[in-house]
Amino acid sequence: MANKKVTYLFIDTSYLKDAKANFGHPDFMELLRRSNEDEVKIFISQIAWEERRTQLVEEARQFVGKFTTAYVALNRHFAHNIVCSGLEPASMSLCTEEAIDASSKESMNIFAKNNKIKIISLAYDHAERAWQRYFDVDLPFNPAEIRENRRKDIPDSWILEAAIDSKAKHPELMALCGDGKLSNALAAIGVSVFKTAEEVLKNIDSSSDPESVKETVFDQDAAPTPGDDTVTTQSPLEKLLGKTQEQFKHFDARVLGYVGYLGSTSKDQLFTLLSQTGMSLEVAKNVAERLVIAGVITDTGNHYLPKNKEAAELAATEVEPEIIKLLGDAQ
Repeated sequence: MANKKVTYLFIDTSYLKDAKANFGHPDFMELLRRSNEDEVKIFISQIAWEERRTQLVEEARQFVGKFTTAYVALNRHFAHNIVCSGLEPASMSLCTEEAIDASSKESMNIFAKNNKIKIISLAYDHAERAWQRYFDVDLPFNPAEIRENRRKDIPDSWILEAAIDSKAKHPELMALCGDGKLSNALAAIGVSVFKTAEEVLKNIDSSSDPESVKETVFDQDAAPTPGDDTVTTQSPLEKLLGKTQEQFKHFDARVLGYVGYLGSTSKDQLFTLLSQTGMSLEVAKNVAERLVIAGVITDTGNHYLPKNKEAAELAATEVEPEIIKLLGDAQ
């Protein structure tokens, strides 16, 4: 079909690790079928692909190790058990660790090629960008964690850079990711994140269903214009994103209100107060960054300042009682 809609999907290690039976889960297999029919374009970072390959290699080595231990124990038993003295020692032929590693590389390459999976190689600037995220304690890193624990997320920062490049080429990029920190980081750059292939398939099917491609949406607050038959329509994807954005509306208003009310307070003080309201640090940073991109607030480096003063004042009025209570409790 010439006008067939293509879905662009970025997959993280966290999902690949959960795909049962070595990539044999039915929903994942359905994604691969659609990939072969060019309905879905699958992207996987080289870091994620290597991470999963080495995980599978380690699993194979563990089984070989267990078998080897049992083999040695069996021959030792034969040597000391009189009833086995007339038997030939047990023999076996096992692949070496080097053979397993070589086979894994070839097999993974063939699997990617046969299923039209694009493995995103490391770009020349990924190292600089990923390390800058680490030193700036930017997503996916959590500033509330000690540095030693944050280091565990360094591979995710490389994976995120690959996603950022993919998002630049394919604005409607989706992601399969079960890792909380990386999911937050992907959402922060505008990627629609799903935990299961089933969710992705449902989203694809609902978007392509002719009966649900468009729905009539009426603005009940607006009076109809005589002779104007124009209606506003929403696609299923727009509806889904609308629901997601709806969940963040009160976060947007709260962060903007705090910035407007507190004025020149530091980022640390701002995030500390917001955390006392139950908002996680990751969400607070995500919302603040989006408000900066939207031109509502300004990032000076150490502070956020209101840029749209009218909006900031309106939001500040809404959160003023909450802030006064928080500051009063702190005294």
